[in-house]
Amino acid sequence: SLRGVSCDASTPYDRVVLIAEWPFAVLRHASIPPATFTTERWNGDMRRLSGIACLGAFAVIAFDAAGCDLRLMVSDAICQSLVIVGCVIGLVVYCRTSDDTIPSQSIRDVLVGVAFCSTVAWLDLLASETVAVLETVGAAVGLSSAVLGVTALAWGNCIGDLVADTVVARAGNPQMAVASVFNSPVFSQAMAL
Repeated sequence: SLRGVSCDASTPYDRVVLIAEWPFAVLRHASIPPATFTTERWNGDMRRLSGIACLGAFAVIAFDAAGCDLRLMVSDAICQSLVIVGCVIGLVVYCRTSDDTIPSQSIRDVLVGVAFCSTVAWLDLLASETVAVLETVGAAVGLSSAVLGVTALAWGNCIGDLVADTVVARAGNPQMAVASVFNSPVFSQAMAL
């Protein structure tokens, strides 16, 4: 069963969470190929999902490359080529695998690579939308983009690091937490994130 899609909710709270999570889980499974390959999990459904997810992954990558403009995505030759590549890779994955044995190493490498690229495209889409929402809220309140960049956006960029560093320090690794305090911003600046 797929995480977030199966209906195994027993309490009312679990049902509410399932209903809220379901659309996102379906999008995730339809656009990020599975990267866990065990004999217990691999079956005909996972095989079909892997092929479909390759097409979905390249559609998400094309949508991200088009700057979230569906009209540009449909008319742009590069975006069309990405979707065609996704179809071809999906067909190759489906035709080169079987229902009862896990895929070969080369197919697994392709699926992991496609999953990585799709995840990066999803993260870029989500980050762009988050910034757009914050800019809209700032414009509605009367804050300039410069003020938002120095405050809300900068804080949002650091909250994940704060939580991770705190967890690492509480787990008994204060040296690693202090190193991460300095390394994370340096890495972000070096990679132009």
